Amino acid sequence: MMNLSMNDPSLPGPGELQSTDPRAAATNRTGSPGSPYMPGTADPHHQRAPSLGELHQELEQEQEAQVQQEQLRQLQQQGAGQGAADPTSAAIDDSTPTSERSLSFATVNQTPASVTNPRPRSPAPQGRRGSYGLSRQSSSRSRTHSRGTPPPGSFGAAGDGSDVHWSNFASSRDESVFHQAEAQMLTRENQMLKQRIRELERHLNESTSPSLTAASPGGGPHMHASPLSQAEPTAATGDAPGEESKGPDVIGGGVVGLAIARRLAKREGTSTMLIERNAGVGWETSSRNSEVIHAGLYYPPTSLKTTLCLAGKEMLYTLLEAQAIPHARTGKWIVAQTPEERSSLEKLSAHAAALSIPTRFLSPEEAAEREPDVRATHGVLESTTTGIVDSHALMTYLQGDFEAAGGDVALNTSVTAIDPLPSASGSKNLPDGSGGYTITARDKQSGSSNSLTTSTLINAAGLAAIDISNLVLPPEKHLKPYFAKGTYYSYAPSRPKPHTLVYPAPAAGHAGLGTHLTLDLAGRIRFGPDVEWVDSPDDLTPRAGKKLDEAISEVKRYLPGVQEDELVPDYCGIRPKMGKKAAVGQGEGGGSGFEDFIIKREEGRVGFVNLLGIESPGLTSSLAIGEMVDRLLYGPNMST
Repeated sequence: MMNLSMNDPSLPGPGELQSTDPRAAATNRTGSPGSPYMPGTADPHHQRAPSLGELHQELEQEQEAQVQQEQLRQLQQQGAGQGAADPTSAAIDDSTPTSERSLSFATVNQTPASVTNPRPRSPAPQGRRGSYGLSRQSSSRSRTHSRGTPPPGSFGAAGDGSDVHWSNFASSRDESVFHQAEAQMLTRENQMLKQRIRELERHLNESTSPSLTAASPGGGPHMHASPLSQAEPTAATGDAPGEESKGPDVIGGGVVGLAIARRLAKREGTSTMLIERNAGVGWETSSRNSEVIHAGLYYPPTSLKTTLCLAGKEMLYTLLEAQAIPHARTGKWIVAQTPEERSSLEKLSAHAAALSIPTRFLSPEEAAEREPDVRATHGVLESTTTGIVDSHALMTYLQGDFEAAGGDVALNTSVTAIDPLPSASGSKNLPDGSGGYTITARDKQSGSSNSLTTSTLINAAGLAAIDISNLVLPPEKHLKPYFAKGTYYSYAPSRPKPHTLVYPAPAAGHAGLGTHLTLDLAGRIRFGPDVEWVDSPDDLTPRAGKKLDEAISEVKRYLPGVQEDELVPDYCGIRPKMGKKAAVGQGEGGGSGFEDFIIKREEGRVGFVNLLGIESPGLTSSLAIGEMVDRLLYGPNMST
């Protein structure tokens, strides 16, 4: 049966992935008693949803902790003022581990209510956690940090709604700013907890209806069954008969699927369901990428990649700043090492100017002063609107906002069949899908199959999008999926350590943007991704050997001082492709082999929107894609 993550604290949160690094795995197996990482121990909080009284009690405890944190901050500010006369008091040895320093993003002037807590990105625990349970982590539970999450003592959001100054992010050691940010973080957690309490009260009121109290066999006492699990099994097959849903239904719980579902759920009269095959949202491509907010430089001017990236970038920055979701406007350097690459940068600059995307060439003196470790023998083109985002925190917000609008998330649910239905009037002149679609799905926990009829269907399944498309469309429109695997490499040494993103000049016909240098919100460096064509989207094992040697060779072209033996294969991501085509192309039409997004209403299938080949810049474009799907279904007028 389908499982809805309405308030089951045992479901893993968005993006909590099993680490592929054996060293991280070894670290994560240690923890506090009762931690899900401790073999042979059990945390009773993972066995049931918390009661309303328990949530109120936690809220009071959080509020008390916030007051204590504020008092501590004020005391430390006073102490800092007294010690300001001693210039040696602020000195910190560069050898101090990053995790022991207080890295500040920017001066935080906004009221505490606007800052959210960066989501810990730990390997998937054995227990499960609900979507709103993200701020309810007990201090006794493990908080193992993995890639992309600021360690204790750092904070990942600009609280004033303005741009994050990367120099402050990289080097500021202002303790008072950190403690103010932490107080704001606690305030935001309290807000999320209050929202969770309101949602729980609403669901408890709804549970008086018999149709809403059925729970899946493995669910907690407050866990609501999905529409697919409310029907009684048939005696003949053990499968549930079909149920009717208003729709729309969105298949795929990555960042794009979440953005679409959130947008559609705001329409009155809809009953939106998000169907995800994993135990949490955002476990695939959305959480295995560079987390870069792209400027929109690389694609043809009239392509969907350009139009959606440009619109999505502005929408995304607006949302991140309004909701204090951790992000930083880092900027990006695109570097040239040969005359041919310099020519490529000049074409890229002209292309950007035509699209009103701000870029500028740096003088050799400025480049050497700002990033002395970076080699760019034939020039640096800087993109000033490029940034980074905590994708897990973004997806946490999108899921919470979607559910607050009345949407349902069905997890552990694999779609096995989709049948377009004829018109209920019986007219043979109407295309298939006029009567909606019957979705058959298998619950991955119980193994039972169930069905649901929906009026409208959106395929945002990412790596499985072509498989879903082939279930809906006739055989002559079936496609073959391609998968481009990219490996990311971690780098721990303190030198060299640039403070901006560094990309090689784009190569014509390449399936990616080259092995580039990116940063996470804790300032950690990672390199990648490279490109390796694979047959399975489950091939996520990083490989060393030849691939590592190739990555080192590419990195040393722009960072010659890199310590080769410190590049370690970290994690892999898979990009859904329509073919072995190029990822970039600035000319009209993109040139030979350019691959654009496919987002369209399929002819001959009423109410079916198909999204294929949604790779980079899908994260940046996600909110704009949600708007586009809404327009495709309902027209241009949208009141919310």
